[in-house]
Amino acid sequence: MVFSGALINKRLDKLREKAINKTTDAVFVPVIEGYNWQSCYYFSGFTGSSGAVVVTKRDAFFITDARYTTQAAFEVPFEVVDRKGSRLIDGAIELMKKLSIKRLGVQEDKMPVSLYFSLAKEFEMFDVSQDVSSIRRKKSKEEVDLIKKACDLAACALEDAVASIKDVRTEKEFDALLEYNLAKIGADGGWQDHKFIVASGARSALPHGRASDKAFSVGEWITVDFGARYKGYVSDITRNVFLGDIPEEWKDRHEILLEAQRAAVQVLRPGAQCADVDAAARNVIEKAGYGSAFTHGTGHGIGLDVHEAPTLSPSSKGVLVVGDVVTIEPGIYIEGVGGMRVEDNYVITPQGAECISSAVPKVFMVSI
Repeated sequence: MVFSGALINKRLDKLREKAINKTTDAVFVPVIEGYNWQSCYYFSGFTGSSGAVVVTKRDAFFITDARYTTQAAFEVPFEVVDRKGSRLIDGAIELMKKLSIKRLGVQEDKMPVSLYFSLAKEFEMFDVSQDVSSIRRKKSKEEVDLIKKACDLAACALEDAVASIKDVRTEKEFDALLEYNLAKIGADGGWQDHKFIVASGARSALPHGRASDKAFSVGEWITVDFGARYKGYVSDITRNVFLGDIPEEWKDRHEILLEAQRAAVQVLRPGAQCADVDAAARNVIEKAGYGSAFTHGTGHGIGLDVHEAPTLSPSSKGVLVVGDVVTIEPGIYIEGVGGMRVEDNYVITPQGAECISSAVPKVFMVSI
């Protein structure tokens, strides 16, 4: 069991306080063939691919089938119900009707349309997406420790991949080597729900450039945006690997990004406006003359998902709180020429912020 029964019960109580005591009789959190496993895992500890949590004002139930009842009995600290041959949705509806549920809360932004309409035929529906997001946003010590471990695993995997780069010819091969290294050292693997970004030379101007068949060349750099997943939780780190001597102007741009990151980190603290964190990084890049080349927000939350609340962008309205785990990732992208990004992970503490990805060198310089 990854999470203690006490921790899961604490999470369920928060869900009751935010979502059930207001308008709903229950909250329904499914995982169906692996889809939206994160919230189901968070509120139950279940690591399989088919099941659902039903949380009422006083109780909680986990419904699944015979493939997973033994596993669920070990992982889930509340009552497990076997749906006995029916479809998951049919079994869940039957259970909830027995519980006299009329008003049902669901994560509308994480639910397939067909499933939503099946439920809407039987219950009055309410969206609790924001409630679930706000509960998952503030990380416990246990969660921070898992993210730290994911950062450490990512550091090892990247350093090993760079050490073997002479045996790697293309972006796709480097991507595959990262995935292999992560699995070899005990990570769950990579992000699973997202592809890594491995982009070299002019392709590095693509902020989300997935690995291609492009071969590496001396004088280029590889921008690598990747992370490990450990017991469900992810790290999200970006580094640049210099292949021999690269143009001086790009070394200078890399220094600008490091300065922008440091400026943003200085703002990280409880109560800081998320937009102010973005502005701190953006101001450095704008003063250097690359304002139009910084085309995305400065950061975002991470946890069970690679992208979670809060967001750190010019349009962000919220403030940072103790327990937020966020990325700081300024970038410069020049179409047809190339781009770079530097990204680290920080946990917001009562005193300010702690970098939890500091084990990863800021830049890699390789002779090939």
